[in-house]
Amino acid sequence: MTPERSALLAELLEELLKFKRAGNNMPPAVFEASLPLFPQLVIEFLVFRSTPSERKIEILLVERPSNVAYPNQWHCPGTFVRPGDAMDRAFERARIGKLGGAIITQIEFLTNQLYVDPNRNDATILRMVYTVQIAEEDNPPKGKFFEIYPNNNLPAELVWEQPMLIDLFPIPNN
Repeated sequence: MTPERSALLAELLEELLKFKRAGNNMPPAVFEASLPLFPQLVIEFLVFRSTPSERKIEILLVERPSNVAYPNQWHCPGTFVRPGDAMDRAFERARIGKLGGAIITQIEFLTNQLYVDPNRNDATILRMVYTVQIAEEDNPPKGKFFEIYPNNNLPAELVWEQPMLIDLFPIPNN
C-alpha cells in the first residue's frame, strides 16, 4: 500500500470513528468489509422455555432477512458488541431488538467460543453464550420456538455454526 493510500485509509477510518461516536450504526457494507480485520465480540442467547408438565424444552430461533449474510436461515438471537458498547447496552439492544422486549426471568453465562467464519472472509468471532429463560407468556415477535427435547424439531436451514451452539444447551437426563 502506498503512503498516499495509507493516509487516505487513515482519514476514512477517522471519519468512520466520528460517525460512530455520533451514535450512528456502521454502514452494512463497511461492517462486512471490516470483519476479517479485527476480532468481533458477539453475544448469543440460547433462549428457552420449558413445559414441565409435558417434559418438553423449546429453543427460540430467529430467521435472518433475505438481504444479509446467511439469508433466510435460522439462528439463535444475539448481537455484535459495537465499538463503544458496554455489555449491558448490548444486552438491552438484543433484548429489545431480538426478543421484542421479553421479560428475562433467568440468565446464566454458559461459555465463550472463538471461531473463524469461513463465509465472512475468515472473520474471527469471539462468542459469549448465555442461556436465557423468558417469561412464559412472552412470545418474541421476531422468532419461533422449536422443540429440542425430547424431540429435535429444529429447521434444516440453520446458519452453519448454530448446531454447535445449540448442542451446548444443557439437556436434562431422563
